[in-house]
Amino acid sequence: VKLAIGSDAPVEPYDPLWNLDAITSGGENPHLSRSPGIPLQHALHMYTRAAAKAVGWDDVDVSNKAVKQT
Repeated sequence: VKLAIGSDAPVEPYDPLWNLDAITSGGENPHLSRSPGIPLQHALHMYTRAAAKAVGWDDVDVSNKAVKQT
């Protein structure tokens, strides 16, 4: 997927996890650091597991930014 803003803007790849990585790395530019910030990442995992249990799943695997029913 490509995303461009404005008629003269360069077309760059759009990564749906770009903003999440920027937040979890604690940096303003996600290209400088893609390492996850543990507190927010852990919170997101807890909410993901809680939501999965609420719909009847036993647990979920949240590794590698994928959510799979286990």
